[in-house]
Amino acid sequence: MSRFWLDMFLGEIGDYVLYFLQSFYFYIVGILILYGIFLALSTYNFKRIERRINIEIVNQAKKVFARKPGISYVSLVEEIDIPWIKLVYQRSFFPYVSQDADLWVKRTVASTIRKMIIVNNNKIKSILAKNGILFDEKEDEARENIYLDYVQRLTDRRD
Repeated sequence: MSRFWLDMFLGEIGDYVLYFLQSFYFYIVGILILYGIFLALSTYNFKRIERRINIEIVNQAKKVFARKPGISYVSLVEEIDIPWIKLVYQRSFFPYVSQDADLWVKRTVASTIRKMIIVNNNKIKSILAKNGILFDEKEDEARENIYLDYVQRLTDRRD
């Protein structure tokens, strides 16, 4: 009965695919296990580099706060200077990196690591927030749209 269902859903090509998988099962599984180990090493390498860069960001932020206690987030980001090349080559033990859910790897190069870690402008803010360095949200919010406010006052509509 199961053979009938396999033939119905897979057709003749499915028979060849199933025969190939059954014939070379141990080779395929071996290759997949080796690739899994390769990805695990690449991910561990990336996490190790990322942890060191996060520590460097927090340390530099604390030093800047010691010098300028009332600094804003934008000014703080301008003050932080991360030595990407030094940190990447100091902490890397494997020539490839990959993020958690990636199925492919990238070379361990400072520019690639920078793109992977600093995905958007709020990444540094989230790193600092995780380590107890918080900012007043009112300073960083976008300004109110004064033209929209003016139009709403003219038309007497408020949403």
